[in-house]
Amino acid sequence: MWLIAGLLLGATVLSFLTSFHTQLHGHLATLFFGVIAGGWLIDMAVRGEASAELWLLFGADLSLAVGTGTLAYRGIIAPAASVLSPNSLLVGATGIALSDLSPSGTVRVSGEQWSADSLAGDIARGMAITVMSLRGIRLEVVPEVVGALPDGLFELDGRSGAPELSALPSSGEADAGMRWLTTPR
Repeated sequence: MWLIAGLLLGATVLSFLTSFHTQLHGHLATLFFGVIAGGWLIDMAVRGEASAELWLLFGADLSLAVGTGTLAYRGIIAPAASVLSPNSLLVGATGIALSDLSPSGTVRVSGEQWSADSLAGDIARGMAITVMSLRGIRLEVVPEVVGALPDGLFELDGRSGAPELSALPSSGEADAGMRWLTTPR
């Protein structure tokens, strides 16, 4: 009986330690093994094998299972979009073209050098740019235009056209699938 209890508690502790890497799945495994081990320990107490060690192990098992169960619950209910990568903070940032972008080249944004693709045709070296999105490790940029739109059509979620707009799209609209096209009006 003690051997099985030890194996179950060992599986609980092992799954707890691996849960730091496996996140939600490890937390759920710890909860599962913790509940099984707790049930086994209670069964041992009912059969008359109660001792101070058994209750000590039961308390440790209970706290480990409840704690990781809470982590698992929070992992399930937490919205997936709540985690932002540091690079997603670059969307909407401005910078300068270090080389001609026709359509690919190099830009400097927030003091760092990036490979970039122009979403609005060619961009000359030295022009100010705005980051619209990230694709892998490459930035997608448009020229920074103050008070006017660059020549070109808009495409929003696959529908193209030339809606009347008074300013460049915000970074939130760019994330929703907005892209500049290089076709002149």
